[in-house]
Amino acid sequence: MPEKSFEDIISDIKQKNFSPVYYFYGDEGFFMDQLTEELSKNILPEEERSFNQTILYGGDVTLPDVVMAARRFPMMAEKQVIIVKEGQEISGIAGELKESEKAENKENPLTVYLEKPLESTILVINYRKSKLDKRTRFYKTLLKNGTVLESKKLYDKKLNAWIEKYIKSKGFDIVDQAVHLMAAYLGNDLDKLVNELNKLSVILPAKSTITATHIEKNVGISKDYNAFELWKAIATKNITKAHEIAFYFSKNTKDHHIAITITVLFNNFVTLLKYHQYAEKGTPPNAISQKLRLNYFMQQDMQAAYRNYQKSRVVRIISLLRHYDARSKGALGENTDTGELTKELIATILYY
Repeated sequence: MPEKSFEDIISDIKQKNFSPVYYFYGDEGFFMDQLTEELSKNILPEEERSFNQTILYGGDVTLPDVVMAARRFPMMAEKQVIIVKEGQEISGIAGELKESEKAENKENPLTVYLEKPLESTILVINYRKSKLDKRTRFYKTLLKNGTVLESKKLYDKKLNAWIEKYIKSKGFDIVDQAVHLMAAYLGNDLDKLVNELNKLSVILPAKSTITATHIEKNVGISKDYNAFELWKAIATKNITKAHEIAFYFSKNTKDHHIAITITVLFNNFVTLLKYHQYAEKGTPPNAISQKLRLNYFMQQDMQAAYRNYQKSRVVRIISLLRHYDARSKGALGENTDTGELTKELIATILYY
């Protein structure tokens, strides 16, 4: 049985189709926390939880403690729930053995438990590490008798789609510019994103469409001075506006760090390079926009950039952005003020 997706597990929970073991691992704690919370709320009635739902923390218990708890029987109920948080703190919880145990030909107690998990126990393990050894008996047994999810970080366009899907699940719409602002300035910290999106869903009237103005007023991200407006100014060769935004960034480096600026510009210039490559093959503009998944506004900016920046210049600018990224991180041995570096970068792009 393969690993399941977040959506599949949510669907199973809603249908009361529970597994004897849930093992969530990976870099993104948000999905683990969401699923663990859903399981906590849906397996047992509230009145049974005080006796039959146990939360264990990795720093406080050993693997034998976890297995012993799982082997207990529930008190005056059909099921008990054992939730293990911060499982990465527990030696052996990913199926590995200590050298002394290997020498004595001992078996991992959790692997043994997984061979025949107790029907009256639902064991939920959160393991905040990115990898499991999928060649092991432990992993294969886990897949056979349990439910496994790799909780991965979201990046780039997947993050944008996730933001849009999440806010729509709350009964709201959101414009593309607002999505891009949230993704660029809050990044893939889903806990932070959800906190801000939930705040908007409380403040705004039901069924509203969230705009960049809402983001500016309630999240604190300027709709006029942000990395996307900077890209638009550069793409359209609005030199005055580009310098104005760069100056604003240089005075507000805490909210407009050069790393975000470089990331947004780098992604757009890489997309512009692809635009040139498609255009060289004779692909029509609308078809290029479809291939690159550009919405109407992104398409307008990209077409302006295509007219204003030759392919050879785009290649040089991409290299330039890599150079400034290294400088901003001190990789070249320079102690450069990031505000001044931002202004220098924008000026160099415009006149390169």
